[in-house]
Formats: sequence, structure tokens, C-alpha cells
Amino acid sequence: MIQIRKLKHDDDLTLLLEEWVEESNDDVFGIDCNPCHTERHLKAGDQTVFVMIKDEKPVGLIGVQLLNNPIGMGIMANEHLWYVSKVCRGIGSVRFLKHAMAWAKEKGCSHFMATASMLASDLHDSVCDLYESIGMKKFETTYISRLGG
Repeated sequence: MIQIRKLKHDDDLTLLLEEWVEESNDDVFGIDCNPCHTERHLKAGDQTVFVMIKDEKPVGLIGVQLLNNPIGMGIMANEHLWYVSKVCRGIGSVRFLKHAMAWAKEKGCSHFMATASMLASDLHDSVCDLYESIGMKKFETTYISRLGG
């Protein structure tokens, strides 16, 4: 059975984050993905993080930040990190995302933004299809360039 709850300070995300880094395309984009840094960031408290638990182990996480709407009134929610372990994809990913969206609505958000990153894995197109299947619309395209040497 899958459970979704807020991240606890003593949750050990090490194996989940190591799996994500192993699957990531960090070499393509030149980003040094570091599970320890990511875990510290998630537990820093400047966002709300939900975890998906199966058999008492974290198998997914989604980080959500609230921000002032930069082009309108009110606040928006922005998903900035979402990963589900390979063994649990499709078992609750949509439910997981909808949980985060419902939480944002409870917080008074007018919109929920989510990213389909090519860094996270080669699932970019599948994630875009998932977002569109639940009624989300493509809003923005982001590009990245490594600066310096």
C-alpha cells in the first residue's frame, strides 16, 4: 500500500536520491547532482516536500514552493523537484501529483506549475503527456547554459 505524507526530518532519502542521480542526465547538462546536497535542500524548510511511502520506505518525493504570482494577483504553487522510483511509477504518480495540487489549493493558490525536466531522466515526453492528461497546459520552455570554465 502506498502512503503520501509530508517529509519528516528523520526520513532517510539517500537510496531514493541516489537512484535519481543514477538515472539523471547530469553529464549532458554539466550539473553536478549530489544526493547529500539535495537532501539538505529538501529538509531546509523553504518549501513543502511530500514523500510517497511504500513498505515503510520513501519511493517518491515532490517539492512544492509557494510564490507570489509574477504575472497576476495571488499566490501560485511551483513543483520544483519530483521523482518517483522506477519500481513505483504508474502505481500512484498521478495520485501523488494530485495530492500536491490539492494541498496547494488548500493554501489558497490560484495555479499549480510543474516542470518536465530533461535532467531528471529520459522520461521528459512521458511526463509532459502525464501533465496534459490531467488537464495541464504547456506554459513555458526553459533553456540552460553552463557559465564559466
